[in-house]
Amino acid sequence: MHLGKLLELAPQEYVSCAPNPDHCGGTGGCEGSTQWLAFNYSLTKGLALEKVYPYMGADTKCDESKEKAVVSITGYQRLPQNNYTALMNAVATIGPIAISAAAEPWQLYEGGIYDGDCGADVDHAIQLVGYGNATAGLLKKEDKDYWLVRNSWGASWG
Repeated sequence: MHLGKLLELAPQEYVSCAPNPDHCGGTGGCEGSTQWLAFNYSLTKGLALEKVYPYMGADTKCDESKEKAVVSITGYQRLPQNNYTALMNAVATIGPIAISAAAEPWQLYEGGIYDGDCGADVDHAIQLVGYGNATAGLLKKEDKDYWLVRNSWGASWG
């Protein structure tokens, strides 16, 4: 049901209550997990509002009394792995897409188009919101393709 309201949901509920028993993408909580575990949690439990289950920025024991779902999902679709065309089409036609990245190389990035090492330790979930093309410098006439992502770290990180 679409209510036309923008709800502020509770990421702490994922951190505290969506276990990562196989230690895929990290050991769980603030030490990393995968989108699929969060999606599966949302399928079964839904998600509470931020004001009900406030973000602590730390691992905490799941507080089942705060698991008061206001939203849930009925399913999700996993795109083919490393398929550039499928990813571009999905973000252009469906909307924001949950993706995984190796965060360490760009955690101190401050602005512009990041053009450094991509890293190999995939350990962070971010949201792909678009893509584009820009000229890579005033004197260089080469085009630079880029992905536009939304990160959860805030304005002072990556």
